[in-house]
Amino acid sequence: MSEKTYERSDELELLARDVIASDERLANLSLANIGYLQADFVKTASGGRIVNGDCEKVGPKWRALTGYDFVITFYKTAELLNDHQRRLLMFHELRHAGFDPGSGDRWTIPHDVEDFADIIQNEGVDWAVPEGLT
Repeated sequence: MSEKTYERSDELELLARDVIASDERLANLSLANIGYLQADFVKTASGGRIVNGDCEKVGPKWRALTGYDFVITFYKTAELLNDHQRRLLMFHELRHAGFDPGSGDRWTIPHDVEDFADIIQNEGVDWAVPEGLT
């Protein structure tokens, strides 16, 4: 079995900057230091559900080494998403990053009904299902 690897992604960083600039709900994140990774493996959650991406708050030890407040990772299945779906996935993951530019406080925002309702109303229930997996 090969080792799971991650690679820093300038492409995801550019996508995130565009998404942040285009939605006022994310304006506070323009001052956050976020790292973006592309993983070369498929991630699954409980019940075998495929995970296309995630957002993690960086702990104090790793923040001291990297300077990142958060890390957003896109997994192998995200490569199968079209441009629109990737943009929505980035928006969704950025919505998990809680950041107060004034105090520098950081926290992870859990999934909430409003976030899902907003995306589902506009994009449908299966917005993040890669075309090759339907």
